[in-house]
Amino acid sequence: MGRAADIVKRFVETYSDGTPESYGTDEFLDLFASDAHCSVAPTNDKPMGESGGLEVLRNGLEANGAVLRNRKIELLEVIESGNKAAWTGIWSASIGLDGLAIPKGQEIRVLMAAFTKIRDGLIISHREYHTTPQGGGA
Repeated sequence: MGRAADIVKRFVETYSDGTPESYGTDEFLDLFASDAHCSVAPTNDKPMGESGGLEVLRNGLEANGAVLRNRKIELLEVIESGNKAAWTGIWSASIGLDGLAIPKGQEIRVLMAAFTKIRDGLIISHREYHTTPQGGGA
């Protein structure tokens, strides 16, 4: 594996620090350049998607941290070309609140694909695409 794939692996490792009591930390943001561009394709919660700087990821942390716990990404595949990597994984987290349509404690799983570009050892572009969340399986 080359540099881009190694940084994707570090991203997945640091992102996957959720616990049964917390969604996870923002430590993975240290892998992003301050001028990084991030985008997330449309989802049920955000039908227009979201695109911008690091605030895109911070907004996701805040929104998901309010209702989810124990986030993880299982890295399935990384394809690297120079300073770019295309990768797939399974994102998962557990519902952390009562009173939602999905019971507290239920794991949800999403198949995801991402395209990540690196400059000077930091992520400068990150685009994510997700399937519809599934309870217990992707």
